[in-house]
Amino acid sequence: HSLLPVLTAEENIVFALRARGVRVRDARTIAGNQLEAAGIGQFRSLLPHQLSGGQSQRVAIARALMQHPEIVLADEPAASLDPQAGDEVMQLFAALMRQEAKTVVFTSHNLSHSLLFADRVIALGGGKIVLDSPSARLRESELRDLYV
Repeated sequence: HSLLPVLTAEENIVFALRARGVRVRDARTIAGNQLEAAGIGQFRSLLPHQLSGGQSQRVAIARALMQHPEIVLADEPAASLDPQAGDEVMQLFAALMRQEAKTVVFTSHNLSHSLLFADRVIALGGGKIVLDSPSARLRESELRDLYV
């Protein structure tokens, strides 16, 4: 999840803030708030290798959100996680994005994630758009048929 291995979870976020010119005290406050919002404030002093995959993904989400992006691009945000952790991370990710009113574009081979967490599903095949539909109008079997 592109965390710096020698920095704690909090320091990974502080580092990104300091690179943007934020004062140390303010950066620590922002980092703590973001980690709390991501549900992992209690892990702020752990190094990346001490975190589970889901926890490190949450740190990466917190780091991305503190930058207040207009749009978030996420490539398979739950792919490296076990199914339960993947579901939890996607639920958190979707909730935080909606709370922040951010546009998120994510890729996923997890069909249920596409239907549960996306407002719109766009499927590509052969370099072309083969499906563009609101997710509420789709069923998982329709998406699965695209892979045949």
